[in-house]
Amino acid sequence: MDRDVAHLFKEFLEFHQTYESSARNVNCKSLEQWNESVDQFCSSIHAIMISGSRYRSCFFSNLDGDDDRVMVEDVELADLQQQTVACMGSLLEYDVVDELLVNDEISVNDDDSQSVLMLDQIICSLRNVYRLLHLLGEKYSDEKAKDISRPLKTEKIFKLLLSVMKKFSYTKVVTAHASMAIFQGIRGDTTCINLFVQNLHGLPFLLHILLSEATVLLKLSIVRHIHMLLGFQVNQKMVAMLNRINESIRVELESEPENMYNINSNSIVDLVHVFVGMASWCIRSSAFPGESGDDKRADLIEEMFQVLYLVQPTYTGNLAKHVKLSPSPEEKEEVMTQLGILLCEILNLSNQDSRTYRVKLATVTLLMDMPSDYSQYLVLNGGIKQLLDILDYQLSEAVIEKRQQASLSLTPILVVMNKLTSSNSTAKEIVKERIFPTNDSDTENDIHKTDKAQNSPAEKQKNDSSSDRMKPKDAPYGTMRWKLIELMTNIDSYVKRCASELLWNICDENAKEYVNRTGYGNAIHMLSIKGLVQLPSSK
Repeated sequence: MDRDVAHLFKEFLEFHQTYESSARNVNCKSLEQWNESVDQFCSSIHAIMISGSRYRSCFFSNLDGDDDRVMVEDVELADLQQQTVACMGSLLEYDVVDELLVNDEISVNDDDSQSVLMLDQIICSLRNVYRLLHLLGEKYSDEKAKDISRPLKTEKIFKLLLSVMKKFSYTKVVTAHASMAIFQGIRGDTTCINLFVQNLHGLPFLLHILLSEATVLLKLSIVRHIHMLLGFQVNQKMVAMLNRINESIRVELESEPENMYNINSNSIVDLVHVFVGMASWCIRSSAFPGESGDDKRADLIEEMFQVLYLVQPTYTGNLAKHVKLSPSPEEKEEVMTQLGILLCEILNLSNQDSRTYRVKLATVTLLMDMPSDYSQYLVLNGGIKQLLDILDYQLSEAVIEKRQQASLSLTPILVVMNKLTSSNSTAKEIVKERIFPTNDSDTENDIHKTDKAQNSPAEKQKNDSSSDRMKPKDAPYGTMRWKLIELMTNIDSYVKRCASELLWNICDENAKEYVNRTGYGNAIHMLSIKGLVQLPSSK
């Protein structure tokens, strides 16, 4: 990876030299190409993180990944970082800040397309320099990258980016790119976050954009800001930030009660209420997920659902009492009802587009902490069948195709199916019929025959000594029951437990049925957990 980052830094430095030698009048096409190269590189890194596969060079595909000829020494890489930061600061200092920033406002004409295009590419390059430095900081787990990037993380630069967002229309792509640059600049840096929130009062402005008629791309960036500011752990710090956000929402709705999501500003409105309204708009405003690949509504819903999952303990959980400006229990129930109906609507969408399926997986994650009455919504609106389809597909990914990291997507759906089968008898019947269909095998008859046969001492001895008793009675290869039974011996202990619990639930917690359906060898672990068999001591 180091050599690819070094390659990108060198390309940027070459561009800067050309730019300086041509009196800063160079066509921005080369800078645009560099930004596209960084996007390609970061996308490949993201794909690797998801798949768990080995990293392959983006720019040296003809060389082996371990070839010493292209290895980059730490000293050389640090020097390239410092040079890149200096050149990026030079671009901002001489061409944007001094020439286009007058009294904290962008002086460039909004219709001057060439100037706007150049400004946009410089802002994109700033964002990408932040990304590369952050990536190196994560790789080495130290503060070197933060220290090197400090000259690009000044109040003046963040003011510039905020000014771009205020000056240009919220429908301009340069506005979204400025927001993304701020995100990359303050991400993981407590000093910069405090500067943005406290000194620059950036939070109210972000919420103002969120409730306005901005592009989906810009709103996606704002939601990622909110996610990053809240953090990724439920604690008092997160609750304090959530209180700041809710207060900013209240102030914004008081000054501008009309909003595109038809949120009633007369009641107490919080972040959850806003996100439910936004998600409803994303699904219902036009055909979802959109014909164009540039339609980012699916990405926006995914990000919002991640935030909703994060803040759930502060809304209906044990931290709700610490949240200020919280809606009444009746108002919360209404919002949760709207959300439940929306989730059923999402689950019933077609899977033809991969973006829709990603939103469904985000829905499954959100359902992990669903209220108990959601199970009835799902039963009445055909949601159980859709969840079973997702379970079947994720099982195939993990068990048959054996994709790396497949358990990350498999665990949430197993947890949800366990909750449904434990809390709703109708849901359990639907799930059992799908996994152990009565019209597809003679398993039910086999179970009763086995029980009767076991009354005969001779037959009992025969069955006990038979290896067939260790195997399931009826689990043909490729069926859902076969895939679930395969997970009962999975190396991931949590996946193994979730799959075993699901089968235990749909067998009505009946040990005989459980053994006959799954096989004694597979069932022994769960039977031991339930206290029904005594495993020999390891001693």
